[in-house]
Amino acid sequence: MKKKLLMVALMSAAMGLASCGQQAASSPEGSHASVSESTSQSSESKESKESKESKESSVSTEASSVAHVHRWGAPTYTWGDEHADCTAKRVCLDDPTHVEEETATADVQTDPATCTEDGTATYTVTFENEAFEEQTFVDTLSATDHDWGDPEYTWNDDYSECTATRTCLNDSEHIETETVKSTYETAGHGDPTEEQGAFVNFIATFENEAFEQQIELEYLDCLPAMSKLFFSLNEDEESYSVSMNDSNISGCVRIPKEVNDLPVTAIESSGFFGTSITRVIIPSTVVSIGTSAFGACTALEKVDFEGEASGFTLGQGAFENCSKIERIYLPQSITEIPYRAFKNCSKLDYVDFVSLLKQVTVIGEEAYQDCGSLKTVVLSTTLTEIKSRAFDGCYQIEPFFWGYADDWAKLVIGEGAFPDTIAGVDSWEGTLPL
Repeated sequence: MKKKLLMVALMSAAMGLASCGQQAASSPEGSHASVSESTSQSSESKESKESKESKESSVSTEASSVAHVHRWGAPTYTWGDEHADCTAKRVCLDDPTHVEEETATADVQTDPATCTEDGTATYTVTFENEAFEEQTFVDTLSATDHDWGDPEYTWNDDYSECTATRTCLNDSEHIETETVKSTYETAGHGDPTEEQGAFVNFIATFENEAFEQQIELEYLDCLPAMSKLFFSLNEDEESYSVSMNDSNISGCVRIPKEVNDLPVTAIESSGFFGTSITRVIIPSTVVSIGTSAFGACTALEKVDFEGEASGFTLGQGAFENCSKIERIYLPQSITEIPYRAFKNCSKLDYVDFVSLLKQVTVIGEEAYQDCGSLKTVVLSTTLTEIKSRAFDGCYQIEPFFWGYADDWAKLVIGEGAFPDTIAGVDSWEGTLPL
């Protein structure tokens, strides 16, 4: 009977487990021995009854100490201000007073916004409690838009073009630029179609409304005489040649860099032959001057080349009989002075093949014949041939051969290349003359 009573008490204790924090329920009445045995119970000694009650109390205490197992709800995550941190929290479904909570600081990775594209800021938090998952929040950083600095304006050397540029202060790689061709109008007296000098307003007008119209006042002593020039489309149909359109053209002539948005690359043969021009300004776009282009221009005193032309060539007799030219500085890319190029330029007094014409290898026949004022001629070891009568009639010439004797072995000098007064030159034998 005692063993049966103990088993009933253990079952009652196990069934009495309730929610977390509460003890097991007491054994209900009637769960012990049958009432019919009450007479036997009364006959038991007091000592036996106390022993039984002690065992029942021990079983009840053991049942009440069994650990409670939490049934956790799904975690919730709450981001702090500006996503600097995040708090994870979970609550027991059986007892809402049982809570687990952890706050973790966010790690931030930034892809900055640009002037034109949005960026991102990615916030990531990792918790120590393995029950909480890593959390990520991506915030969009709006594009900053351009913050343009003040535009800058740059004119080219002859004021034919102006370039406007502005740069974004947020990103120096963001640049807007526009180059326009200028127009001009005289600011004082003088017709811009005539060859006289005048004060001129060069005007640059841009399509981009962010750029303001630019006006530059300059004095030009030589204006493009467009009405007196004739332009022919070259065979490549990508460039022009220029010549005179009026045989009465005189004074200063400025040849334009381009016509109809195409460059002027050549001066035609006999293009200005025999005219009364006194000065010609030639742009760097011109790479060739044709045969006799300025022949017999007896009033021509000055020839100005604006910039270096690549692969420049000079035609035969290009400046023959230009009796007022004292010095001329050809583009340094020229490699040959052709036949009669400067014949009878009676005032020409200086020619330098070392520093000025250093790529020239051949001086053609009669190239400087009868240049009576020519005194100083500096000759370079780059020369391979001085042809017949190249300096014939230059009786004041004092040629200076620059370099060592052995470097001149390749030079060939033609018959009568120098006047008879220059002893030893005509009998050239491959050693340093004079």
